[in-house]
Amino acid sequence: ADDLAPAIASQPAALAALDRSILTQEWAQAERLLKHLREKPPAWLATGAAEVRVREVLIRLGLGQRPQALAALKELVIKGGTARGAAFKVVRDLLAGGDQEKAMLLAREIGRLLPDDPAAARLMREAETPPPVGP
Repeated sequence: ADDLAPAIASQPAALAALDRSILTQEWAQAERLLKHLREKPPAWLATGAAEVRVREVLIRLGLGQRPQALAALKELVIKGGTARGAAFKVVRDLLAGGDQEKAMLLAREIGRLLPDDPAAARLMREAETPPPVGP
């Protein structure tokens, strides 16, 4: 059943399909897309891996697969550069969306992976600050 091939033919199409599944919380569909990307990696995946990995973190959290979510996060963090920046952004996006529990889980893992990194320490503080209470 190669019905997913068109969805992952290009990076924009694949990321859009993953984003749709995350937005609508269709975790099973998102997991199928990830599995397909792993089993039949398209050429663009070589340069687009970090973008997919970011979404994998969110999908694994959505599926309740914390160990896999943290493993995907670790891959982003240890790569450094833009991949690491993407890992930080996931935490801030979760915070902005009001999901402090997941944000804190990821921030603590980043802090564990980067114990001497001031940016990681700052991110942990951000995640641990209670959200402002509305009027």
